[in-house]
Amino acid sequence: MKTRTIAALFIVLLSASAKLSAQSGGVAIRIDDRVASRCINGQKDRVWVVVRRVILEKTGNLFTEDSSVALIVRATFRTDPAPAKQLRFPAIAEATLKDYSIGQVSIPIEYGVVEGMDLKQQHITYAGFTLDLTVVNKRGKTGWGKALEALAEVANKLPLPPSPATEAGTYLLDFADKAIGNEVAAQDPQDAPRSASLVLEFDPSGQCATSNFERTGTIAVLQATGTKGSRYIDIDKTNEYCWDAEPRPSFVLKAASRRGKESCDTRRKDATGWYQVSNDYVAFVISAVASSRTLGPPPEQDLSAAQRRCDWHGLPREFCK
Repeated sequence: MKTRTIAALFIVLLSASAKLSAQSGGVAIRIDDRVASRCINGQKDRVWVVVRRVILEKTGNLFTEDSSVALIVRATFRTDPAPAKQLRFPAIAEATLKDYSIGQVSIPIEYGVVEGMDLKQQHITYAGFTLDLTVVNKRGKTGWGKALEALAEVANKLPLPPSPATEAGTYLLDFADKAIGNEVAAQDPQDAPRSASLVLEFDPSGQCATSNFERTGTIAVLQATGTKGSRYIDIDKTNEYCWDAEPRPSFVLKAASRRGKESCDTRRKDATGWYQVSNDYVAFVISAVASSRTLGPPPEQDLSAAQRRCDWHGLPREFCK
């Protein structure tokens, strides 16, 4: 399927200037999803990453009634040893907005971007990857070019390839990715693309002695954009708040001011003072189990944690393991 995707893009692309969309500032916030989190082992684990929900402010012509939008993902993989050229793959998930209210818009995209990727493959270790996400209006003034149309036609909601290093050794992929980046950047300002990034780094020791390395769990990337007001959070002051979420039927990020030395675990037991934030944000679900390369089946605790995390979110279990 991936080969067909890249070939289809190559047939219809006309140009490929390397111009990327600007990324707005954001802060990753870990959400208590009521499942124990653990360090992701860069040598032994398989990982799953789901885009759970995208929340944006309705402004300009970005979201007109019954508008078709798409979440464009451009994934950049980091390996040890480093690749001869950058490993970057495009992906896409479409959605149609209906019956929303003025203000914030919840885009119904539940997309398994990474599904069961082994971080250690033969002589290559995937040390981490970055997911750059952009939401664009399909019916905007600029319209979609041939690269975006081809990507949507052949790859809508397909996961990224499980072995990026062995599937990216062609000029063809680089050509397609640059053309997609160019078309995203060329969107009319009234259909202004909204962007966010998630950077994941995996500890080869599996210890996560520092906060630089990723753990399983739920993450919300809180943006500086959104509706200013009493429910807006300064992204430079996120440590002054406790965080929680209502996972179903639609993921809703909530905050409450910290109270002295009271822990956030205790704060969550008191429903007063919590409110839905008015910032833009993207929620992700990250799971891991021991790789099939290791002896025996994945540890039962890994499988149980992954299933319970998906259950908490109301997601199909295959999204988490």
